[in-house]
Amino acid sequence: MLRKVSKWINKKIQKIHSKHFFHEYGYELKKFNVEPYGIIEYAQWLHPYETEKEITKQLLQFYGSYIPKDSFAIDIGAHTGDTTVPMAVVAGPKGLILGLEPNPYVFKILERNAQLNKNLAQIIPLCCAATSENGTFEFNYSDASFCNGGFLSKIQTKSHHLNCKRHKSFNLSKRK
Repeated sequence: MLRKVSKWINKKIQKIHSKHFFHEYGYELKKFNVEPYGIIEYAQWLHPYETEKEITKQLLQFYGSYIPKDSFAIDIGAHTGDTTVPMAVVAGPKGLILGLEPNPYVFKILERNAQLNKNLAQIIPLCCAATSENGTFEFNYSDASFCNGGFLSKIQTKSHHLNCKRHKSFNLSKRK
């Protein structure tokens, strides 16, 4: 019990610290045994605000109901790949998922997830945002270590957004 309380207190301290001081976080490699796919690997980002991810049979069935085998799809705002990886697994090694993530700190984790499961999935990570026009845009983040962000004009609670970072973007709808 004391160990759980100590772990909880340490996590709270990390969260408070990450709000004000930049730190780049690594990942922990997790493995999920999901039938009929077998072992699926996932790089879990260790940022204190990142929730623990799990890849389950139910999650794969959900994405499989929208993404046929051998198909192409795009995950816009892919973050660490927690949606990208299951999408790619159900699309299979002959399918392709593009994972767009403009945040360079979380993009490193998405890149790692794209390198995993090559026998099951094909992911191409792109460090960019998708917007209605080409350009460079300012995203706002709620913590100094850039866990999750977006356009301040689209966020209802604006007072807690402390940090800004500029990201390149391109318009997917105007591509030929």
